[in-house]
Amino acid sequence: MESRQNAIVIPEVIFAILAGSIVFWRIINNVVLKNLYRLADLLIFLALVSNLVALSCSSLSTQYGLGRHIYDPSITPDMLVTCLRWIWIGEATNLISMLFAKLSIAAFLLYLDFAPGYKIAMWFTVGIVLVCNGAVALTSIFGSCSPVSLNWNMNQPGQCWDPRINKICTYVQSGSNIVTDILYTSVPIFYLSTVKLGANVQWGLRIVLLFGLIATVCSVVKIAVAGKMFNTHDPTWDAVDLSIWSTAEVNVCIIAACLPPLRSQFDSFLRRCFGMAFSKSTNRSRPTYGSQSIALQTHSKSHRTVIEVEAQDFGSERSILPPDDVEDGIIRETRQVQVKYEEHGRDGAYSPDHYDGRQ
Repeated sequence: MESRQNAIVIPEVIFAILAGSIVFWRIINNVVLKNLYRLADLLIFLALVSNLVALSCSSLSTQYGLGRHIYDPSITPDMLVTCLRWIWIGEATNLISMLFAKLSIAAFLLYLDFAPGYKIAMWFTVGIVLVCNGAVALTSIFGSCSPVSLNWNMNQPGQCWDPRINKICTYVQSGSNIVTDILYTSVPIFYLSTVKLGANVQWGLRIVLLFGLIATVCSVVKIAVAGKMFNTHDPTWDAVDLSIWSTAEVNVCIIAACLPPLRSQFDSFLRRCFGMAFSKSTNRSRPTYGSQSIALQTHSKSHRTVIEVEAQDFGSERSILPPDDVEDGIIRETRQVQVKYEEHGRDGAYSPDHYDGRQ
């Protein structure tokens, strides 16, 4: 008989490694190395734990029938009950993981201090997440059947909601993911455009934020795949696609949530490996916004002094994301000033070393 078990297990293992690695990298960088204890880091850690539980349950369900046709003779009635139970637990923890991941993104973006309108938009997304990913999604998973075990064992007394209610709840939850993904990407990018930054910094931040739209694509596909599950007669086979895209959606969301806090680390990694950087100009001898050269001449009988001041704004090196040493997301600007002295006297010339200072 046909089997799609590997189509479920292999992506889950890959996502578990990727998501786990980047979350632990973030925790070590922020908590262990920098002693920063933030709500966003706690929420993303809880999202990872819930996600790993969901992936484990999904993998276990393949041992009892997920990925095979329901009429496969190797699937006994007891195996089917066990399979559906693991699927239900995996679905519940997947929704919880998405809830924590979305709240983590919102908590991090609220550290940025752009403008009142920006914070209003971010708090609006928090409301969407709490209502759609929290109240609606969790009520549909835990309250749709009484007793709860009726979700995986129909051979007992009890009753469940009309399937159309669950269908609506699924679309509401997935649709809210799309809306919040777009807001988490577009709103910060819009306000970044109002801040004077170098092109490298702007594009580096845009690329990091736009990565979240991959989760949007996963949500769109998930909605299309989920539709056929409400009319299926072969749930253990048809649930494979839904399992794959649900896994991709939440794991991409977790990875995207970790990219902005680790932007400077990615920048250092890229500079070491590829000689490129997003947050700083690759050619530091060429200023991004131009330079100023001011010549001051002092005349006397003995000598003439010429002072050249060259002010360079290397891409306005600002800490747009919450800086390592600042808790409130303050935006800082760094300017490098280069001063040259030339003194000419009667008996010769004296030219000391350049003075490099930061202002």
